[in-house]
Amino acid sequence: MATWLTQEQYGNGSNGDKVLSGTFGTDFGYIASCTGSGTSLSATNANFAVGQIVLVHQTQNINSTAGWWDVGVISNYSAGTITLKYALANTYYTGAQVIAVPKHRRLTGSVTLSAWNGTTGGI
Repeated sequence: MATWLTQEQYGNGSNGDKVLSGTFGTDFGYIASCTGSGTSLSATNANFAVGQIVLVHQTQNINSTAGWWDVGVISNYSAGTITLKYALANTYYTGAQVIAVPKHRRLTGSVTLSAWNGTTGGI
């Protein structure tokens, strides 16, 4: 888990109200497989942006690291590299994913979560 606790971690409602419909990770594009440690993650998804809160989760791994997670804030995103404002507490290997956490003020409706497909989903 992240070792820092700030207002950034919880969001501020800056994405406004949202009516949910569709599949998270498919229709919203907030998810990607990743690897990395420290303040750097390798992940390709054009929807990542500076200031986004992300959940990094080791969903599958043969080294007993499955289930590890961190929360971070993106300070830079360029050509498949996410730079985080604060260092991750864990190292993430193949089978990990990074998920952007929207900062909505109010949510209504419903959304289907993508099933784990061996790369992303399941969260």
